[in-house]
Amino acid sequence: MFRRRRKTLIVAFIVIGLILSIQHFVVSQEQEMVSEREVTDLVSRLYEGEIESINLVSNGSDDKYVVSFIQENKRFEVTLDSYSGNVIHLSQGEEIVINETQLSEDDAKQLALQEVPGVIKSVTEKAREDEMFYEVVVEATDGNYLVTINQETKVGSSSKIEQEETINSGIISEEAAVEIALSIVAGKVDDIELEMENGLLVYEIEIETEQDEDVDIIINAYTGEVLSVTW
Repeated sequence: MFRRRRKTLIVAFIVIGLILSIQHFVVSQEQEMVSEREVTDLVSRLYEGEIESINLVSNGSDDKYVVSFIQENKRFEVTLDSYSGNVIHLSQGEEIVINETQLSEDDAKQLALQEVPGVIKSVTEKAREDEMFYEVVVEATDGNYLVTINQETKVGSSSKIEQEETINSGIISEEAAVEIALSIVAGKVDDIELEMENGLLVYEIEIETEQDEDVDIIINAYTGEVLSVTW
C-alpha cells in the first residue's frame, strides 16, 4: 500500500513537472522578440556614441543581440537579451585610429578661402609624385585664383589666373575632353577651345552630328565634368 502510494506521488510529480515545462516552452514561444529598431533606441538611450552594427546571434532558444558602437574613438560591444532587451554583457574592443593628417575637401575649401577670400568655383584632388593635394579655383574681387593645398602639411599657395593665360598644370588634355564629349554626343568635332567662363577654365567643344546638327558641349577643364549640352 505504501509503495503504491509512493509510486503514485512520483508519477504525479513527473506529470506536474512536464506540464510546467510545456507551459514555460509555450510562453517563451509566444513572447515577441525585440526588434532591431527597439534595440537601436535602447542602446542609444543607454550609451553615447555611434552604432556601427547590430547582429542577431541565434543559439537555439537563447537568442541575443550583439551591438557594436563607437564612443570617443573606442569600439564597444553590448549583448542584449533578444526578448527582454536586458543588457547581458558590455565589452570594450580596440581603439579606433583616426588619420588626422587626411585633409577633407571641405577643409581644403576653408583653407583656400583663408588664402584668397572669395567664392569657390571648383575643387580638384590631385597627386604629384608621392604627395596628394587639392587645387581650388577661387573667384575674388580682383580676378580668379588657383589655390594649391598640400593634404599632409595643409599649407596652401595661390596664383592669379589671368584671362589671357591658361593654366595647363592640373587640367585634362584636349584628347580627354574630346573623348568625354563624344561619349555624350556621337559625331565629328568641328572646334575645341580652352577658355575662361564665369571664372572657371572650361573646354568648349562643338560637335556636328550625322544629322547635320551642331551641338555645343561645355566641360570643366579641371574635373572633366560636363557642365552643359546645347543643341
